[in-house]
Amino acid sequence: MATATYVRHGAIDDVARGGVVFTGGLVIFSEVVGLDAFLSRVDELVRAHLRTDEPELAQFGLPRDEYLEAVSAAQTAVRSDDAAHRLLADAFRATGVDTDDAYWDWLHLRVNPSGREFAAGGTGWHRDTWASSLPAQTNWWTPIYPITDERTLAFAPAYWSTPVANSSTEWTPRSAQVIPEPLDTIDPHEQRIVIAPGDLLCFSGAHLHRTVRNETGRARFSVEVRTLCGSDVREGRGATPVDDVAARPQYGWFRHVADGRSARELEPGVGVRQGAASPPQHHDA
Repeated sequence: MATATYVRHGAIDDVARGGVVFTGGLVIFSEVVGLDAFLSRVDELVRAHLRTDEPELAQFGLPRDEYLEAVSAAQTAVRSDDAAHRLLADAFRATGVDTDDAYWDWLHLRVNPSGREFAAGGTGWHRDTWASSLPAQTNWWTPIYPITDERTLAFAPAYWSTPVANSSTEWTPRSAQVIPEPLDTIDPHEQRIVIAPGDLLCFSGAHLHRTVRNETGRARFSVEVRTLCGSDVREGRGATPVDDVAARPQYGWFRHVADGRSARELEPGVGVRQGAASPPQHHDA
């Protein structure tokens, strides 16, 4: 079984895109206008903090702790960079996202080094919605440098509508466990997606997915961000939950793309409140 994958060479509006991803489809936006500028900015920040012209090989030139500190600094720089946010918002608009009605969480720079020395930092099978409890959550993912099917994301399409016992009912954003985890053994059949820098993968946060363990000799660098479309939330559109999720929807992880106001204004019966817990970081490194 494979998840239906749709390749788009232009824009698709929020409702039409949601009709695909909220029923389990994957959308690959090919050669997104403006995304190259975003990737160039991220590449600039990565090279500056890892102090190398070969970021994919930097792990072999630094002691492990020093490498991880440099990766963490690069992740913080990307997360706080105004230019990167502005450029990605431009690319989103090129795919059809209405940024006047869109909320996003942080820009997550993911680094998946090669080898078992770093294997403990990888992300195993999970649904993002186990933590966020937001069926309308959409995930966006793009590699910074070329990837292969041995250093990418994998999906478990058989579980789109099949429940998986998991630890989400006991999980909170302050749990020692970074994200909820499966309590069942996952069937090893998986679907790996390989896209080029400049392409943008879009999928529901309800998809069961994982980071492929990297043994290629080159680190994988990618960026992901999660979004909520205000009209999806207000009109009840989203993936159908099939298993347990954390008790409280985490609207506070999301901020409006244009003005930064909290997505808590979307929460039924709750006004805008100050402060928010941070989304789970489950870094690859």
